[in-house]
Amino acid sequence: MDWYPRLKVLAYEAVADGAARTIGMEDLTAPALRAMLKSEGIGPWLGEAPIPVKDIVRSLSSDARRAAVHGRLKLPGLAGEFRSFAEKVHGIGGPSVMRECLESKEMCRAMVREASEMMKDVLGAEVRDSRQFTHFVNPLTGVIQSGTAQVVSWRKLTGPLYEASGWTSDPSTGGAYGDPGDWAGRLVPPFMFGTRRTRWEGLDVLRYAEYVASGGIDLPSFVCGDRASECLEGRLTETWRLDEAAAEFLERRPTCETRQAFADAVRDWNARQSVVLVSPDRSTVVAARPGLDKQDMVEWCREHLLSVIETYNWIGPVPDLPAPGPAMR
Repeated sequence: MDWYPRLKVLAYEAVADGAARTIGMEDLTAPALRAMLKSEGIGPWLGEAPIPVKDIVRSLSSDARRAAVHGRLKLPGLAGEFRSFAEKVHGIGGPSVMRECLESKEMCRAMVREASEMMKDVLGAEVRDSRQFTHFVNPLTGVIQSGTAQVVSWRKLTGPLYEASGWTSDPSTGGAYGDPGDWAGRLVPPFMFGTRRTRWEGLDVLRYAEYVASGGIDLPSFVCGDRASECLEGRLTETWRLDEAAAEFLERRPTCETRQAFADAVRDWNARQSVVLVSPDRSTVVAARPGLDKQDMVEWCREHLLSVIETYNWIGPVPDLPAPGPAMR
């Protein structure tokens, strides 16, 4: 149960002859908080004017949203509920503190979703020999790293958890956390996701044209900017062709002909490249240490999910752990 205040009201839909149909409880915490943060926007919440549909529509259920769009949504008692909500919000430090609570709550949900998805992916993944890959995917950060799956820095892997948890002591020194080896063993994933290799299709012509038109000149930055979870293997060649095409594109008056000429130049450059795109393949997993099997990986995912729920103080559905069987190996 949430410890911070929430604004929930019973919603109705106006129907014929002045009657009303009960829709149910609607959670208006987020839009009410936005109104408090603007201060001048609380008038409608106190009954001084109708609340603009655009201010609440994203927080409504489908039935309430439909009624609101057609002007039939009724929220009797909203003003009183809002006053009570506002008093409670100020009681915990004000709307800014409340906003931080909601943002933390959303982060909690995201962390649990990610941990749940990781467990689901590992359950359905095929265990492969690490010698089949040149790159591996860090399951905690999604970053692709080259080398061998066995050479894993637990400091690097557990960094996000270490920072997000607010720990001030370095667990590698032991301290209150006991043996650092045990601490590291529990947090470091016993597996890495595999990768797939495909020929790079090249630059997106439209996006690159927009980048050049806006003054962009750094090709490597443009190529890698949107590829946090991917990497290119090989070297981009004949980049001077793009430089010439970009210069001509900027110097000439923008017309259909100049845009087409630039697009043709970019496509020609794309065809000359032979680099390989390395991207995550979460349908394959590789043991990070000798002697580990699929069940060890699934067990770790379950423990990780439970620890995320506990660390961020959000209780969510935890997938049941299937009984070990042939498919788990």
